[in-house]
Amino acid sequence: MDEPEDMADVFLFYGVKNAMIRLDACKVNAVDATGAGDNFIAGFASELLRGSGSMQALRFANACGAICCTAVGSSAALKGRGQVESLLDEN
Repeated sequence: MDEPEDMADVFLFYGVKNAMIRLDACKVNAVDATGAGDNFIAGFASELLRGSGSMQALRFANACGAICCTAVGSSAALKGRGQVESLLDEN
């Protein structure tokens, strides 16, 4: 399948509650992807808990994962919410 919506429909058909297929990446100088997925899902969950909608939470999560990639290690780069919001403003 080539269309993200079609890909998501397959997962949804089999009972997956949420399917994230494609989101444009934030532009960063990537150094190490270790922990990017963990930072992504943490950002996504934290935004949902704050009451954000799915798309806003995805954008925030995307920025969290991207920032993580800018330093070596899984927790060296991402320091706080303001840093994420700044990246979102730039992108």
